[in-house]
Amino acid sequence: MKRFFDPNNPVTGSSFLGRTRELAFLRDTLFSNAVQGNSVNLSITGMNRIGKTSLMKEACRRFREEDHPDVYLIESSLDGQTSFWRYWVGEVLKPLFKQIDPGQADADCADVLAACQAYFSDRERLSALLRDDMVADMEAKEQMEMLFFVLQRMQKHVVIVIDEFDKAISVFGAQEANFGWFRGFLQQNQNLSVVTLSRRSIYFIEQNSFGGSTLHGIFSKHGLFGFTNSEIQEFFDYVEIERGPLTDKQKKSIWYSCGRSPYYLAIIGDILLNNEKVNIAEACNCLCDSFDAVIRLLKEEGLLTAMLQMFVGPRFNLRQPEVERLMAMGYCMSKASLDTEYGIKEYTDLYVPERTGAYLTVCHRFEDYMAETFKGEIDDIWPKLTATQRHLKKLIEAKYKTLYGGNSENKLRQLLMTATREIFLNEHEQLYMQASARQKKEVGNSILNVVNFTGLGIAMLCEWNSFKGCFSWPKDQFKKNIQILQNARNPIAHGNGELLTPEQVEEVEDVCAQFITKIDKVLPPEPVPAH
Repeated sequence: MKRFFDPNNPVTGSSFLGRTRELAFLRDTLFSNAVQGNSVNLSITGMNRIGKTSLMKEACRRFREEDHPDVYLIESSLDGQTSFWRYWVGEVLKPLFKQIDPGQADADCADVLAACQAYFSDRERLSALLRDDMVADMEAKEQMEMLFFVLQRMQKHVVIVIDEFDKAISVFGAQEANFGWFRGFLQQNQNLSVVTLSRRSIYFIEQNSFGGSTLHGIFSKHGLFGFTNSEIQEFFDYVEIERGPLTDKQKKSIWYSCGRSPYYLAIIGDILLNNEKVNIAEACNCLCDSFDAVIRLLKEEGLLTAMLQMFVGPRFNLRQPEVERLMAMGYCMSKASLDTEYGIKEYTDLYVPERTGAYLTVCHRFEDYMAETFKGEIDDIWPKLTATQRHLKKLIEAKYKTLYGGNSENKLRQLLMTATREIFLNEHEQLYMQASARQKKEVGNSILNVVNFTGLGIAMLCEWNSFKGCFSWPKDQFKKNIQILQNARNPIAHGNGELLTPEQVEEVEDVCAQFITKIDKVLPPEPVPAH
């Protein structure tokens, strides 16, 4: 059987599915401008294996078929490159010289072209460049600038595609001069367009190379997201033509595990077309390695917590700049903007159309995988938080009774009205009045029963002179520790403790232990029940 799906290699030609809009975007934004002599710098980002390389290769293939002799197209990659000049000479200049016809140049330009080609073919000079010789580096950059100046005089435009631009961290090195030169080189050459393909943003790449960022500012950003519903249907149609009908259950299983990912769909498509009997759910287990790679990248970018908040919840302290970065890099998309751009049918959930989440990511199984992966030991710290909350409540009740006697409850109520909504207090009162005598005795009618850690902290801070002797922390540290407990309690109380990292869990456990130990030292022991 024909191997239509090949998950291990870029896909072009008759095997290329979908991406009609993206191909039109590249044609109109990049290649049409290049033909007209206009410079365009484009940064395409997206999750790993979302189809960036296949899309670009297909767009280049179609452009070459049109035959544009005044546009030189260079497809390059930083993958496997070990140095700045090894990349430029091997991946860009050698292929470029093969496309240049000196016969189209006047005598002066032809001489310069010949000199540049001889320069970058000289072994001694190349050896000096690979040794990071500063003088050779300056000379080579001047030669590059001269070459492109001559090409501009010849009215030739150069389009350079740089795949795996994430590797610029090692190829460009921790040298701001290389990034700065590249920015200036692009700005001064109106006959040059560059497209970078990467999982990470150029901003992140620069920040992690030399701690600054200037290059990203001259690139237009384009995040590549997953397939539309029409493209997924195109996938199903092809599989059914080659293999026979799929059941609704099989389609639902593919949708759940593969979602809008061209790569995940190609894996399952390849398995379906090469095996008579397939357990789709089991076959999709191989996708977990890819999920792990995405999570690792999110951690490195500092965006994992935001991703968890968006798709695992709750949306606690979610910052809009992080949401915008996630969307710009193709990790997720705004449902509202997709509905506006594509029409609502293209990104409505295929099998649960009433699902109305504000954001979409590549597949539902990835959302569940994130939740499962970060569950960890979260459940174990809930009892510790509860015990800490009880200790704090007892300490406050004891101190306020000493300070205000029989009026302590009213004092606390007045004080904490600023921290708790009045309607919530009234609801608490009604529930308390309906409770049985045993329940009333167990829970008490203290305002402290309905406030969170922040409220308990306020009660202590308002009488800090009475409470500070219980703790060895300065006031600011006490506030910080209360906030640590509150930040942990909120997501766990909503069933979303996976938002906490292992480091945060460890920190919460330590703070709980310190609070309980310190309070135990100042509170009188509870009386032992008589037998």
